[in-house]
Amino acid sequence: MTENVDIVNKPPHYTQLDGIDCMDVIEDLGLDKHFHLACAFKYIWRFNSKGDLKNNLKKSVWYINRYINFIGTNGIKFTETSGVREQINNPDHYNKSKYECIDLIEKLGLYKDHHVANAFKYIYRWDAKDNPVENLKKAVWYLNRKIELLEKEND
Repeated sequence: MTENVDIVNKPPHYTQLDGIDCMDVIEDLGLDKHFHLACAFKYIWRFNSKGDLKNNLKKSVWYINRYINFIGTNGIKFTETSGVREQINNPDHYNKSKYECIDLIEKLGLYKDHHVANAFKYIYRWDAKDNPVENLKKAVWYLNRKIELLEKEND
């Protein structure tokens, strides 16, 4: 018996974490107000479960770079939002949502890949710690580094 899959409303590559939906996390983090970052986030979320791994990472890089350019062109400024709280266990910048960053990294299996996990982390906390544009550039750096490694593997 085949299970009915709702590819439009609940595609399996976006609901792989014990029923946690990618869009729920995007909305909870407030990334839905930043189209480019929401797209980058979803490509990392599904990087190993739909489509070509390398292309998913390249798409994420493209969206982040496009957003950095958008910020610069429009003179948008951000301020750090994290308060003073426990900075070792459960720091604010990794708890901006009901889903803690490390929990998502572990449930998605991203911990198995240092580069992708770090990119995910920098997108997750992009506007909550330090310089938002710098955080996005760090995410791009990690994704580009992973893409380079994948390309070397295919040579």
